[in-house]
Amino acid sequence: MTSSKSLFNFGIFKNTLKRFKWGSFLYFIILFFSLPFIILVQEKSYLLNSYRFVPETTPLILQSGFMVIPVLLAMIVPTIVATLCFNNVHSARQSNFIHSLPLARLENYISNILASLTLIILPVLLNAGILLVMSLTGYQQIIASSSVVYWFFLNITISFVMLSVSAFAAFLTGHTAAHLAINLLIHTAPLIVALGIYLVSSIFLFGFTESNTFIGTEIANNTPMVWLFTNAIDYGHTTSVFLKPQMWAFIGMAIAFYILAFLLYKNRKLEACGDVAAFKVFRPILKYTATFFAAVLIFGMISSTNLGAAPIFTIAAAVTAVVYFASEMLIRKTVKVFGSYKGYVGFAVVMAIFISIFAYTDIFGYEHRIPDRADIESASIYHRYGDNIPMVADDKLIEDVRTLHAELTSDSFQYTITGLTPSTDYTYTVTATDDSDNTISSYSGEFTTQTATSVENTHSQSPMTTVHKFLRDGQLYIYHNGSAYTIMGQKVSENF
Repeated sequence: MTSSKSLFNFGIFKNTLKRFKWGSFLYFIILFFSLPFIILVQEKSYLLNSYRFVPETTPLILQSGFMVIPVLLAMIVPTIVATLCFNNVHSARQSNFIHSLPLARLENYISNILASLTLIILPVLLNAGILLVMSLTGYQQIIASSSVVYWFFLNITISFVMLSVSAFAAFLTGHTAAHLAINLLIHTAPLIVALGIYLVSSIFLFGFTESNTFIGTEIANNTPMVWLFTNAIDYGHTTSVFLKPQMWAFIGMAIAFYILAFLLYKNRKLEACGDVAAFKVFRPILKYTATFFAAVLIFGMISSTNLGAAPIFTIAAAVTAVVYFASEMLIRKTVKVFGSYKGYVGFAVVMAIFISIFAYTDIFGYEHRIPDRADIESASIYHRYGDNIPMVADDKLIEDVRTLHAELTSDSFQYTITGLTPSTDYTYTVTATDDSDNTISSYSGEFTTQTATSVENTHSQSPMTTVHKFLRDGQLYIYHNGSAYTIMGQKVSENF
């Protein structure tokens, strides 16, 4: 049953506030003790000396020490509020009741969204009011009124963005636990993708080094959750976040999520309550996304170990199979899911092809493409990876570095090994490691040493044009191509 055309129902709004006012009060208390209370119980002189407050620098309440807890709360509280306020789409009983009222879905949706925002904003507003009063009654040197206004709008903007994702996630599923999991997946999806790109690059790209311009780093740093947190607590080193395009992009994204959330709610069936995936089209997306994330995370955990390729891929295959079939069981509400093994096989094949492209081809030209001389601004040599000051930094090094790059990627390394037993089979492993002893690449092979030449106790009459092994004064030497060497391969300067 629906009502006449209306966009807001005060009864739903009021009832939601009444039901969950305890949560809003709890948020107010935690926020109060994380900022206003701390300032009130400390001596003003101590605050001034400890934080060296001057009007031109970061205001006290915007310094990272005071911002961490409020910002974390602004990110966490919206998820809790959305879980409570939109629980009616996860409970069959509540869903049947609310949709039996003469209430349009748009009216119900807007009323609940506004109630959710009110529950979040009121605690922040009350604490901002307390800080504003403090700034006018004896704390003028410590709390600037303008910083209070900025603090308030920053916190509610972060909450506005975070609530949009949680509301969207709520209508994708009919299960509360799944709502929390999907909400987390959406927020962390860019980070998982960035981690996947980094792992594949670091494992399979010879010479890979992470930098600020690396696409994985760019994705991670511009993930809304990461960007909002780092910029909110780093006021002293950045301009106002409201002057940055990313903030307005996130606000626009949040508005889009609110619209998409309503479209999901509008087209969702009441029978979806209790289902992990409320829409049939969402089921494979959820299943393969969870499996892919599991693959990335397991690679991340075991890639730094000393395990070989076979054990790593075996463990990854086992874990992803468990996640895949567990997802199937949750979605289909049955344990008889092993008939869908073809889906997992397809996933494994796609992942194997993707990894093989990185491992056995240079499709992106990262390893073998040598930059043009004009594209290189400078070249430096450091004592070890991570040093801030180079051992050598000279433009003349540029051509040497380009030459070295060509030699490293030419697969034409040669090794000289001395002191081996004649007529003996040997196996060898050549391993390249970084400064932290992490293996970059490893090569193995076999060889057999040649039959020993006779040992001649001679004064080596000249000229000697063949390979000779001889003793002189009790010391064994090897003569080859006009030069003498010790058995350790060291060239002897003495004239033989």
